Amino acid sequence: MNKRWISVIGLFLMLSTTIAAIGCGNEPIPTPYVTEEFVVCNASGSQSSPRISGDIVVWADDRNGNADIYGYDISDDSEFPVCTNASDQTKPDVDYETDTVVWKDNRNGNGDIYGYNLSTETEFVICNESQDQGTPSISGDTVVWMDDRNNIDNATYIYGYDLSSGEEFPVSTYLSIDSEYFSTKMFPSIYKDTVTWLDFRKINISEHRQHPDAGFNTEIYGCNLSSGLEFAVTDDEYSQDPPGADIYGDIMIWSEGHPNESVIYLYSYNLTTHAKSALTTSHNALMAPVIYGYIVVWTDYRNGNGDIYGYNLKTGEEFAICTDPGNQQNQDIYGNIVVWDDGDIHGARLTFDNP
Repeated sequence: MNKRWISVIGLFLMLSTTIAAIGCGNEPIPTPYVTEEFVVCNASGSQSSPRISGDIVVWADDRNGNADIYGYDISDDSEFPVCTNASDQTKPDVDYETDTVVWKDNRNGNGDIYGYNLSTETEFVICNESQDQGTPSISGDTVVWMDDRNNIDNATYIYGYDLSSGEEFPVSTYLSIDSEYFSTKMFPSIYKDTVTWLDFRKINISEHRQHPDAGFNTEIYGCNLSSGLEFAVTDDEYSQDPPGADIYGDIMIWSEGHPNESVIYLYSYNLTTHAKSALTTSHNALMAPVIYGYIVVWTDYRNGNGDIYGYNLKTGEEFAICTDPGNQQNQDIYGNIVVWDDGDIHGARLTFDNP
């Protein structure tokens, strides 16, 4: 990873430490949901960053002494390796419609994007350009990732790849006219033909260097792949937090810092109505929300450690999913299954008593 990415990601580490330190109270939340928890993987070493689509869960796994990609089929309770190359493979994502797993791969000395077809058991290269590519996201035939191929200071782009045609394409290669501002775009997420990412274009580089501990204002941007039109989702004084927005249908979800209130809230944005709404402001330190259907899931620090909580967009009800000791984090959801890591990979089935 080059020094620019290390510097930018360092900002996120500083922010995450601050967020985790914020307390939120310990009052229980009544829930109309019943969760049945189960173990996906508790092999030796540690497992992290699970993603789920259909019956397939994938994650990064260091049981072999380096980071590999493993998978699990919920339908038949079977585990399988996806990629065990001797280098590090991290940040997987999966799409059940195309039976495809994607990940960041360091086998060539820098981050590239690789894929694996579960049906044909075939591995393939998606992008091995120079410099680093990372944090891939997949929906159907389309894979997107952040890309540093042009090796320009303070600039990373979003690129995409069509699995059906084998063609690569740029999603956002915006470069600030004023060199005093970042042109960095990170953490893309895709749902069908809409891509969203965390954008740094409003951050002044000189001001940040002079005041590295001061707040910084990232924004959420998106692009409609069908029209090729890029658009701003947010444009305000608040900072949208890493990893940016997740998307399902017309709804985007993210966490947002309000430094003047020392709180972190969850927000949603409707792509059709263009309405931004606060989902829950009863607690703060709510991080990395994901969405499927009308259920939002996030990492929550109200109890002093990372727990998994959820929110029903239809009923406006918040509920606990896992509040075990230790840290639960890096959650994902598909249908009524939520997965997360706490050193191992765990899951829970949600039963909707009041859907």
